[in-house]
Amino acid sequence: MVATSATSSKRLEDMAFPHENATAAPTSGVAFQAFDWGALSDRDGQFRKISSVADELASAGINAVWFPPPSQSVDLQGYMPQQWYDLEGSSAQQSAVKAVASAGMIPVADVVVNHRTAPSKDSCTNDYTSFAQPAMGDADVVMNDYKCQSSATFCSGCGCKNSDTGDNFCGCPDLDHASDNVQKLVGKYLFSLKAIGYKGFRFDMVKGYSPSFVAKYVSGSSPAFAVGEYFDGDVSVVSNWVRGTGLHSSAFDFPLRYVLKRVIQSNDFSEMYNSPGLIGQQLAANSVTFLDNHDTARNDRFGDATALAMGYAFLLTHPGTPCVFWGDWQMDPVKDKVKALIKVRTAAHLTPTSSWRRVQTSPGLYAAYIGEQVAVKLGTKDWSPDSGYTLQVSGDNFAVWSKTTM
Repeated sequence: MVATSATSSKRLEDMAFPHENATAAPTSGVAFQAFDWGALSDRDGQFRKISSVADELASAGINAVWFPPPSQSVDLQGYMPQQWYDLEGSSAQQSAVKAVASAGMIPVADVVVNHRTAPSKDSCTNDYTSFAQPAMGDADVVMNDYKCQSSATFCSGCGCKNSDTGDNFCGCPDLDHASDNVQKLVGKYLFSLKAIGYKGFRFDMVKGYSPSFVAKYVSGSSPAFAVGEYFDGDVSVVSNWVRGTGLHSSAFDFPLRYVLKRVIQSNDFSEMYNSPGLIGQQLAANSVTFLDNHDTARNDRFGDATALAMGYAFLLTHPGTPCVFWGDWQMDPVKDKVKALIKVRTAAHLTPTSSWRRVQTSPGLYAAYIGEQVAVKLGTKDWSPDSGYTLQVSGDNFAVWSKTTM
C-alpha cells in the first residue's frame, strides 16, 4: 500500500542519513541501487520498473532509492551526459520519483558533472565544447584535459584557464569546477533535480575533481542524502576524500568491499581484525557499504548466492549505511535473506555508528557483536553468542542473532 502524503512527509523528515544533520543521531537507513548495467540500456523502461517495485521496497525497509542517471546522454547508460535539462524518459522518470517519495523513501539522483559532452563543435577548439542546456564555453573546460590515447587536449589556447583538480576523463571534456560559472550552473542543476522530486544525490566519478567542490554542492543544495563514488580500494585515499568534503558527503566503502570479498571467498577472516574500510576509520557515519554495483557486477562479481548472503549478513548488521544492489534483489534466495536481515537491523535500532565488537577473526570464523543487540557469525566453523540472544536469520556459513523480540 502506498503511504499517505502525511505519512510520507513525516518519514522523510525523520529519516536521518548521517550527514543530513550532524547533531542528530543517525537511524538504521538502508539504501537501494535500482538498476544494473544492463538496465541502463533502457532507462525509460527501468524507471517504469522502479515505479512498480516502490511499495515492495518500502515495505522491506528500504529508505533511499538510487536512480539511473537522469539526463540525456550520448551513451545509452547516461554517464556521458550532454543536455542536463533534457530528462531521459521524462514522464516515466518523474512518475518513478513520485512513486518512491510517496512510499516514504528518498529518491537519489545519479549526478554526473565531472565531464560533459556537447551537441556541436566550437569555432576555436574545433571540438565538441559548445555546450547546451545549460550553455557553457571553453572557459568552463580544464586546460589539461587530454583525449584518449592522444597528447591532444579538448581545450588549448581557447579560454580554458585552470588545470584539472582530479583525474582526467579522456572520453569527453572535463568541466573546470574552479570556474565560478561551472559552480553556479551545477548548483542550478542540482536544484532542478530537487524540483523534480529528487531528495538525495549520488556523485559520479568524484576522483575527477576536488572534494572541496562536492562540499560546496552539498552544502548549497542541502540534500537528505549525499554519497560520492570514489572508486579505490585504498582506505586512506577514500578517507581523505571524505574528510576533504568536510564530512558533507559519504562515500561508497570500496575498501571494505574488497576486504569482505577476499575473506568470504577464502574463508579466512584474519584480515577483519584490523577494522577494514571507512567503518574502521571513525568514518562509519560517512560510509555507504555495498557488495556490488553496476560496474563491479560486470567483471568483478562479489560471488555466488552463498557469498552474497554472507556479505549481506555483514553489511545489514554492521556500521555504515548499507546499499542493496538491484542484481542481487533479482535472486530470490538472496532477496529473502536481505529482507529478513533488514528486519533484524530495524528492530535492533542499528545505526551507521553502532558499536562493533569483534570476538573472532580467524581462518574459518568471524564473530562479532553490534550494538550489543545483534550477534553475527560468518565462516565454516561453529560459534554461538552469549545467552540472551535468539537466532533470527541463518544460511550457508552465516548466522545472525538478536536480543530483540521479533
